[in-house]
Amino acid sequence: MSGRTSERGSILLLVVWIVAALAVMSAMLSIRARVFLRSQAYLNARTSGFLELEGGIQRAFYDILQLPTRKDLDPAQRNQTVFNYDIGGEKIKVVRIPVTSKLSIQTVRQDVWREIFMKYDKTEDEANDIIASIQDWVDRDNLLHPGGAEDDYYQSLPFPYYPHNNKIEDIRELLLIKGIDTEMFYGSDKYPPLTDFFTVRDTGGKLDINTAAPGLIQAMMKTTDDETDAIIAARNKKPFENIQELAELVSPNSFNLAIRYFTTTKNADIMTLRATILRGKQTLAMEETFQVQGRTIKWLERREWTY
Repeated sequence: MSGRTSERGSILLLVVWIVAALAVMSAMLSIRARVFLRSQAYLNARTSGFLELEGGIQRAFYDILQLPTRKDLDPAQRNQTVFNYDIGGEKIKVVRIPVTSKLSIQTVRQDVWREIFMKYDKTEDEANDIIASIQDWVDRDNLLHPGGAEDDYYQSLPFPYYPHNNKIEDIRELLLIKGIDTEMFYGSDKYPPLTDFFTVRDTGGKLDINTAAPGLIQAMMKTTDDETDAIIAARNKKPFENIQELAELVSPNSFNLAIRYFTTTKNADIMTLRATILRGKQTLAMEETFQVQGRTIKWLERREWTY
C-alpha cells in the first residue's frame, strides 16, 4: 500500500512539474509575443512616419519650384521657408534650408568651432580637444595634436577604424570623430544639431541672415541672447531685405561682424528640406538635399533620424 502511495505521489509530483514547466513556457511565449507585437507596431509606426515625411518633402519641393511663378504672392511670400502640411492625418513641418545658411566645414575658423562646441555644455578645454581631433581627422600625417586622436585611439575602439586623413567629404564623418556624440550631431530638445551649422558644400563668401541657425548667428556676430532673439523675431515677421536693417537690433561691433559674414542673398542652386513629425514623445526627422540648375534637378543626399 505504501508503495502505491509513493508511486502516486511521484506521479503527482511529475504532473506538477510538467504543469509548472508548461506555465513557464506559456508565460515566456506570451512575453515574446507581446514584445514582438510591440516591436512590429513600433516599426510600422516608424516606417509610416518616414513615408509621410517623404511625402511632405516632395510636396514642399513642388511648392518651392512653383513659388517664383506665383504672381498672387508678394516677394516675402515667394521666399517662404516653412511649410506645414496635413498628410495621413499627421502634421508635417518642412523647413527649407539654403546652402548659404551654413558654414562650409572645410573653411571654419577655430574660434567659430570653439563657440559652437561650447553651446553643447562643453568647457573651453573640451571644445579645444574636439577641434584637435578634427584636425587629426583631416590632416595627412599621424602626428597627434594635444587632446586630439590618431590611429591608436580609433584602433582601440570596440569597432576599430582609421581616421580619414583627408578633408571631410560627408557631414556624417563628424559622428566618427572623438568627442562628437549622436546628441550633438542629430540634436535634441536641449541642443540644435551640428547639421544646422555645417555643410561639406561650398557656401560662397557669406551666410544668409534669414535662414542661418540662431547659434551660428551668435557665434559669428558675438551677439547676446537678447540680440539673437531680436534678430530671429524680426526675420520671422519679415525677412531682412538688406544687412543694414540689423543696425538697430545689435551693438556696433556685432553689426560690423554681420556686414563681414552675412548677406540676404540666397544660393538657390542647393537647398536642404528638413521634415519633422511628432509621434508621442519622439520626433521623426528626415532631410533631403537637392541641386536645382534650370530644369535639371539633382538629388544629392538623404538622412533620417529620431530624437
